[in-house]
Amino acid sequence: MSETATYRVTVVTGTARGAGTDADVYITLIGDADSTPELVLDGASNDFERSATNTFQLHAIDVGTLQRIRIRHTNTGIGAGWLLDHVRIRNEGTGVEATFPCGRWLATDEDDGQTTRELTAA
Repeated sequence: MSETATYRVTVVTGTARGAGTDADVYITLIGDADSTPELVLDGASNDFERSATNTFQLHAIDVGTLQRIRIRHTNTGIGAGWLLDHVRIRNEGTGVEATFPCGRWLATDEDDGQTTRELTAA
């Protein structure tokens, strides 16, 4: 059986008008040893609002050294488009942190029309 890890996932939404989303957001962690299934990012508050920083604790398989993430949303709700600034992930067990810059829209009516992005660690 694979080891598990606790990840602190910090998501920063952009500052442009309409940058926030009420859609459901999912993330997949991809490392040099393994990858997680798709995990939902959902907190107790209204997450992913314009200029907001949201932090989540995820318990998942230890993927080794984080290399990429895949992040997407369900494109549901009014003004579902989302301007994702960046994602920062810290493996709480090892203390290793990685940042995944984005600076792009995940929206059917903005940018390239995609609601999924695969991001590489900076």
